[in-house]
Parts: sequence; C-alpha cells; structure tokens
Amino acid sequence: MITIKDYAAAHGISYEAVRKQLSLYKADLEGHIVVQRRQKFLDDEAVRFLDEHRQQSTVSVMLDDRKAQVTELEEENRRLMKEIARLQAEGNSFRDQIIDLLKEKQSYLEDKGRVSLMLEQHEQQGKDLKKALEELSESREETARAREDSMDLLQKFQAQQKEMESLQAWGLKSEAAAEEADKEVKDLRRQLQEAQDRADRLKNRGLWARLTNKEV
Repeated sequence: MITIKDYAAAHGISYEAVRKQLSLYKADLEGHIVVQRRQKFLDDEAVRFLDEHRQQSTVSVMLDDRKAQVTELEEENRRLMKEIARLQAEGNSFRDQIIDLLKEKQSYLEDKGRVSLMLEQHEQQGKDLKKALEELSESREETARAREDSMDLLQKFQAQQKEMESLQAWGLKSEAAAEEADKEVKDLRRQLQEAQDRADRLKNRGLWARLTNKEV
C-alpha cells in the first residue's frame, strides 16, 4: 500500500489531482482505500486502477492540476498580501513609534536645555545675590563710617556755630564800640574845627586891631 501523497509524488502529479481522481472514481475504488491513523492508503488494485484511468484523463487531470496550482497560488498570494499588509501596518506602527520616540527625544533635549539654562540662571543669580550681600555689607560699613564722619562733622559744625555766634556777638559789640569811637572822633574833629575857627577869628581880629592902632 502507498499513501496518496507518495502516489502523487511518484507519478509527478499534485495531491489535489489524485484526490479528485479518487472522488471521481469513488464507487469503483470502494474498499480499496484504507484509512490508518488518520491517513489514507491505496492498495495495489487502487494503484492499478488509477494508473489505467490516469492516462485517459491526463488532459483533464493536468487542467485540474493547473487549476489547483492556480488556486494554491491565489491562496498563497492572498496570504502573502495579508502578510504584506500586516507587515506594512506593523511598519507604519514602528514608524509612528520611531517618530514619537524622536519627538520625545527632541522634547527631552529641549527640556534638558531649558533646565540647564535655568540652572545657569540660578547659579548666576546666586553669584549676584552673594555679590549684592557683600556690597550691602560693605555699604553698611561705609554707612557706619559715614555716620561717624557725619557725627564728627556735626560736632565740628556745632563748635564752629558756637564760635561764629561768639564772633557775631563780639562783632556786634565791636561794631557798637566802633560807632561810639567814630562818633567821638567826629565830635573831636568838630571841636577841633571850632577851635581852629575861633583861633582864625581871633587871629584876624588881632591883626585888624593892630592895623587900626597903627593908623591912629
């Protein structure tokens, strides 16, 4: 006995062609096809019968074989098309995933850049704050020194103010004394002028008297 598959291979025909022959001559082959372990076997009578009738239906079998091959090819083509479509879909999905990953990477790089910039800004702000604190400390020291200098200047000013007040008081007194002295000088000058005028009058009078006596 031989399996249908082995029979087809031995005669160079397809399994489908042998199966169709068995279906066509089912009644004639009844009892000559044995099923063992879910596999069909042909006995010698079935092999002989198929050999005799295979030549008669060679053209028909060949056509059927061609049709079967075409059917198999069509099925294979449909399967391949489905597989291609599935792969294309997976490819599109992978492409979308790659695009998403690239976008995430770009976003990450942008976020990293912003974080780095913020860190630099915070670092610079820390330096500026430290510098401002140092300047504030120096300013406070300078303010304290300026306050001390101001107090010294205020004390000097107050001393000078007192001195000026004293000088002004002395000046007022001096001015009054000067006015009094000037008044006395003017009075003395007046008295001197009056005395000189009397002397001149007396002198003129004496001269006149002498002149008069001489004439007499």
